[in-house]
Amino acid sequence: MLSEVRTKECAQTILHVCAGIRNGEKVLVVSDSEIAFSRQAILSTQAAEMGAYVERHSLTGEVTREPPSEIAESMLRNDVTIFCVNEARTLLWGHADAKVAAIKNGGRVLFLTQPIESTPSPDDLYAIRARSLRLADTLESASKVSLLTGGGRLDLKLADRPALRLSSILTEPGSWGAIPDYAEAGVAPLEDQSNGDLRVDGIIVGIGRVATPVDLHFESGRLVGIKGGRTGDEFDAMLGSEPSARVLCELGFGTNHLRKEIMGEFDDKKALGSVHIALGDNHTFGGINRSKLHIDCLATKPEVFIDDRPFSLSSA
Repeated sequence: MLSEVRTKECAQTILHVCAGIRNGEKVLVVSDSEIAFSRQAILSTQAAEMGAYVERHSLTGEVTREPPSEIAESMLRNDVTIFCVNEARTLLWGHADAKVAAIKNGGRVLFLTQPIESTPSPDDLYAIRARSLRLADTLESASKVSLLTGGGRLDLKLADRPALRLSSILTEPGSWGAIPDYAEAGVAPLEDQSNGDLRVDGIIVGIGRVATPVDLHFESGRLVGIKGGRTGDEFDAMLGSEPSARVLCELGFGTNHLRKEIMGEFDDKKALGSVHIALGDNHTFGGINRSKLHIDCLATKPEVFIDDRPFSLSSA
């Protein structure tokens, strides 16, 4: 009984604080697995009780680069779309043209990446959002970021590109992100200006937690060297032969102080003090590179320099 009460309270926080759902709004909830079906049911029921008009879609079959056409069309008809889908779909559809079209149309698009019951308090959610805003402002005003890991140094050149201010409070028209507590500040660096070495000691999204560190070497924005045993070979195979998949396309700072350990999952990127870079597509958040892939690589506790000055993420 207590667990049911907790689940209901957390679902209400997601819908009220995170999604900002109001009476009379239209809400689409999409799911793709047995576990996600139950989450879809909980969120749909609570949204209806809040006075929303709820539409449900359940998916089966292979993962596609874009949501199926009927879902993409439905996203345009609804004020809010909540995806309760697997990690592969979350990674792809978070950078999909259908998502861009929906938010340009004023919709809010949310991806549930953790159990409903793990939803933090509203106070924590607002504190995390404030940190994302501050760090994004820092990225927008910087011209260069350097990361020191494992004895190597990676220099990334930034331009006047808008920074991502990701939190789980997505109440404004055109908002998108992951819920219940994903948060980061990110930016698309200049695609041909990243040089040096990064040691990945956390996760590679799509592979999971790395058993041993993977060292990446970049020249003029492109990944030209990978060292890391079997995990490095797996990562190399995942990138394939598409040249655009080896472009360093994103720099992100985790902003969630509640994540204390690396779990080997997508949400590890939110951990405060961690930094991730991504390879592949960035055309949906200020960059110019298009790719079928977008793969994040996490360094857990790098030294960070912004415009050649030491910068502490944990105290941001």
